[in-house]
Amino acid sequence: MPAQRKPEISIVVPVYQNGPQLAECIVEIEKFFTAKNLAYEIICVDDCSPLAIELPAAAKAARLLRLPANVGQQKAIAIGLNAAAADIAVTTDADLPILPADFMRLVEALRSDAQLDLALGAREGYSHSSPVRALGSWAVSCIIRLLFRFRLRDFGCGTNAVRKVLVIRHAESKLPASPIKLAMVSLSNGYTEIALPTRPQRQARSTYNIWRLAALTLGIFWFRLRAATHLRHYK
Repeated sequence: MPAQRKPEISIVVPVYQNGPQLAECIVEIEKFFTAKNLAYEIICVDDCSPLAIELPAAAKAARLLRLPANVGQQKAIAIGLNAAAADIAVTTDADLPILPADFMRLVEALRSDAQLDLALGAREGYSHSSPVRALGSWAVSCIIRLLFRFRLRDFGCGTNAVRKVLVIRHAESKLPASPIKLAMVSLSNGYTEIALPTRPQRQARSTYNIWRLAALTLGIFWFRLRAATHLRHYK
């Protein structure tokens, strides 16, 4: 959209070694928002990919933030959210697993309820690409319920909508940026989960493994230790 219009929606996309998928993602997002005549911006956060990530030449409202060092997907998302100019930002993955027409339901949930500052996607019809991933998802859900008492149906869904005021609240807090979803839920005044249909997975091979599961689990425990005095929903 024209640069002089403040974006109504910011879309934050973390990127690491998936340039071709990102190009398709940007084209689909821009096609949708242009047709709806909505002011938007797309913030692509390159988490120090070994191969240079380039935006499509025809991209109208996308910009690329290149991080000088690899910080991990969660912190990359936090950096993108802090750079967002709109009052509401949507995070999604570079393979665009949930179409814009569907993730806009998260935005509408925030617009229709002033008490909510976070709307989380929950993937319908999603099947894990490997037994390790399925086991990891179950284990992470159990750990979160045990440590935080959060009732999150789909912690692994990367498509979520958040108000800028919550992003600012997190930036001013002492909460870690990883896992970013835990940080946002912990600081939110109100949140909801909305079931969204998913597209067929286009990734040829999952990079999820036992080491990534272990790192995520340790990150959750570390977050719990750091966040004990800041959690509003912890009981």
